[in-house]
Amino acid sequence: MGMLDIFLAFLILASFACVLVDRDQVRSRLAVATAEGWVTESKYGPRLGVRWWRLGAGVLLGLACGVKWSGMYYIAAFGLLTVMFDVAARRAAGVRHPWRGAIVRDVLPGLWAFVVLGVVAYLSTWWAWFGSETAIDRTLVATTGTDPLSVARGALGSLFQYSTHVLDFHASLVTKPGQQHPWESKPWTWPMSLRPMLYYYEGGTTGCGEARCVSATMLIGTPALWWLSLPVLAWGLWRMFARLDWRYAAVVVGYLTGLLPWFATLDRQMYFFYATPMAAFLVLGITLCLGQVLGAARAGAERRGTGLLVVALYVGLVVANFVWLWPILNGDPITESRWQAELWLPSWR
Repeated sequence: MGMLDIFLAFLILASFACVLVDRDQVRSRLAVATAEGWVTESKYGPRLGVRWWRLGAGVLLGLACGVKWSGMYYIAAFGLLTVMFDVAARRAAGVRHPWRGAIVRDVLPGLWAFVVLGVVAYLSTWWAWFGSETAIDRTLVATTGTDPLSVARGALGSLFQYSTHVLDFHASLVTKPGQQHPWESKPWTWPMSLRPMLYYYEGGTTGCGEARCVSATMLIGTPALWWLSLPVLAWGLWRMFARLDWRYAAVVVGYLTGLLPWFATLDRQMYFFYATPMAAFLVLGITLCLGQVLGAARAGAERRGTGLLVVALYVGLVVANFVWLWPILNGDPITESRWQAELWLPSWR
């Protein structure tokens, strides 16, 4: 999708997978403790040992922050999500004080995983900058000696000041009245892809079978997916709070973490590619809904058959919709009439 955002989205999704595997591993370890009869020896429950998948999530989120600082939102969100998973797991295992147990047993190691390891992973993404003598702002803070502590102090101090300059620049990158970027968008338009991003347009190309063709590359969400985002979100919130469905809770947390923080800085310039990390969680949410449409494995053949038909028709619709949009996703030459037919909404123009 947009520039660095595809790498950010990959690392966030990979860290999310680690968080889910960690949840399963925690429950497996607690099940062993329950079976062996020592899960209630402490009112806080047992210690769970090294949680490698949580450590992996912390590393991946640190790398995500190295791509874009918006990865920090996911450190906070996924950190809280793991705490909630731990509380639920300890309660299910019969621990007398699951909240206290999670705080005493799990929060401090979680901080090491998500914060300390995350910072180390983030700093590792700057290895080329640290190793260069000519990198931008590399020597803002002078090194006062040759010992490791002095070298580290100078390098980290320079990085801090450089990061401060970058933050100041982006904080001042606001939309002035009457000077909006033509393809700027705000976060309330992202869930339904109401304002896409036009990367490239050439109106005088050839190769479409007519004398004059159009080639355009537009970042746009497949409507068959994105236009269901609000109903899927509403259903996910209901399942999350009314049914305490952890699957929907995890997906909703991931989705909203990619959306809500941007409402805090509405005056700055924003574009649809900022929503790239949301895409995976939208697909996961729709997948959960389709699973319910399909029906449980124990449901009757007629119920499952009807559900399978509905799911197959919807997936076919998504594929057909994507194929229709492919020319403007890929910059293929198309006729002017086809170009106009691709632009379904006034806000897409």
